[in-house]
Amino acid sequence: MRVVKLVFCIILFIFSIASTAADISQCSFTVTDGSEERCSTTNTRLQDSCSIGMSPASSTYCVVWTSDQLSSGNLDIYVRLFDSSGDPYGGTTSQQAEKLVNEVTANTQFQPSCVGSLHDGTMLVLYANQGQDNPDFSYGVYGRIVLPYQQGSFQGSSFLINTRTQYDQLYPAGCALSDGYMVIWSSIGQDGQGYGIYAQRITVNGAMMLLSRVLDLADCVQETLLELKHR
Repeated sequence: MRVVKLVFCIILFIFSIASTAADISQCSFTVTDGSEERCSTTNTRLQDSCSIGMSPASSTYCVVWTSDQLSSGNLDIYVRLFDSSGDPYGGTTSQQAEKLVNEVTANTQFQPSCVGSLHDGTMLVLYANQGQDNPDFSYGVYGRIVLPYQQGSFQGSSFLINTRTQYDQLYPAGCALSDGYMVIWSSIGQDGQGYGIYAQRITVNGAMMLLSRVLDLADCVQETLLELKHR
C-alpha cells in the first residue's frame, strides 16, 4: 500500500512540474516603452554596482550605485529617487541629480543596497565603509535614511549598524518591518569560524534597537533540516 502511495505521489509531483513549466512558457513580458532610462546623470569615470529598492508607502523607488567621480578617485555611494511614473524626484536639475550618501569620502565605500519603509515612505541606504569604524581600515556596515518627500534630502547623518568593529563586516542587505528595518551582513571572525551572518534591527529614524544576534548560516540550515526530519 505504501509503495502504491509513493508512486502516486511521484506521478502527481511530475504532473505538477509539467503543468508549472507549461504555465511559465505561456507568460509574456513587455518592456514599457522599448527604451532604457538613464539613472546616473554623471558620465565621467565609473558608475557601477547598482541596486534598487522601493517604498510601498510612497510608491517611490531609489537607485543606488558606486562611483569614483570625486577628485579623490575613491568609490562612493550615490542615490537617486524616482516616483511611481519613473520620473526623478524634484523640480530642478540639482534636485533631480544623484546625491552623495556617505559623508566620509576617504578610502572605499561600496556594496550599496536600498530598502523602502512599509509605512512612512522613507528609504534606508546601506553600504560598506572602509576604515571609518576602525583604524585598521577594515570595513563596517553603515546606513542613511533618505526622505523622498523632501527631494531626496537625508534624515540625519550616516550611522554605524554593526556593533562589533573588529575585522570586516560586508555585504549588507535589509528588509522592511512594520516598525523599521532588519539589516543583515557578513562578519569575519566574530563567531570563531570564519564568516558568520549577523543581524541588527533598526527603528525608522535610524536608531538601533536592542537586538543584535548571530544567524550563523550553517546552524540555520542544520536546524531547518532537523525540523523537516522530525515532521
